[in-house]
Amino acid sequence: MHSVEENDFGPKMQALTNLQRGFVLAKLQNPNGTDIEAALAAGVTGKTAASVRTSAHYLSHNPKVLEAIKEQAERMLHSGAILAAGVIIEIATDPMHKDRLKAADRLLGMAGLGIVTEHRVTVTHQSDAEKIAEIKKLTERLGFDKTQTRALLGSAGVVDAEFVEVAPATAALDAEWSV
Repeated sequence: MHSVEENDFGPKMQALTNLQRGFVLAKLQNPNGTDIEAALAAGVTGKTAASVRTSAHYLSHNPKVLEAIKEQAERMLHSGAILAAGVIIEIATDPMHKDRLKAADRLLGMAGLGIVTEHRVTVTHQSDAEKIAEIKKLTERLGFDKTQTRALLGSAGVVDAEFVEVAPATAALDAEWSV
């Protein structure tokens, strides 16, 4: 692990113990490594493998450690921005690169000169009755007769039927069904 000056750390890293700080740096240097490997690299010692595993677990779940990992990762990403910009410029300046146009477009966008596109979407709200009426008009235009239209609407879960009002149940029936 390379040495890093304490004043190079952000406030989250500075708030950690040396062991916790070492764990964070080990995780960042070897993100595919296990928590146990990071704990050992940070200086965790134990009489048994179980005690090392327990220490690694506590370190990897400590909220202060997790915040420090996030802080350091963000710093690494920000410092990598110059590298990313260089790659985009390299691709944009290579006349034979297949992604040259994409790189040029990205550079323009990053400079605030990207192409602005505008999309308009019109939404029309209709009641169920209006939708059914429209379907009926369309099926008439297509030459459907009323039976075919009703079958079509019925297969779509739409019921086009007449209803008859039913007299309310008597008090005796209501009492029989109440529990």
